[in-house]
Amino acid sequence: MSIIEDVVKGVSSPLTAPLDVIKEIVGKFSSGKDKLDAELALAKIEEEKAAREAQLLNAQIELNKIDAQSMSFWNSGWRPGIGWTCALCLFLFYVPQFVIATIFWVIVFCKTGAIAPYPINPDSLIQLICGMLGMAAFRTYEKSVNIRK
Repeated sequence: MSIIEDVVKGVSSPLTAPLDVIKEIVGKFSSGKDKLDAELALAKIEEEKAAREAQLLNAQIELNKIDAQSMSFWNSGWRPGIGWTCALCLFLFYVPQFVIATIFWVIVFCKTGAIAPYPINPDSLIQLICGMLGMAAFRTYEKSVNIRK
């Protein structure tokens, strides 16, 4: 189950709303035998719905397996592609910022002779690096347990 499914579980969807209305109407206006027949029919419909959802989920799992085994860069390489893109963006954002700040810091030191505090707060970079190291550790753990080769 995903987090979204857990959050939305209590909310009726457009697909289940008609069933909820039918259950309510059947409960109010039918006799005992009619109510039982309607409940059996609704149970059958819900069972078929669950079977279709399971079938779709299994089909998606199989598709994901096939995509992961593909030798095409665009199918199996999207994670490394996103990783390299993010690394390039981070490089282009942080490296010039730190280089320019260091140049100004050295100029101030040379002119005044005093060591000033470094002009950039590295908190955002440290937070990002810690998150990336956590994901790398998680992936290392996955490989050691042979979750995916």
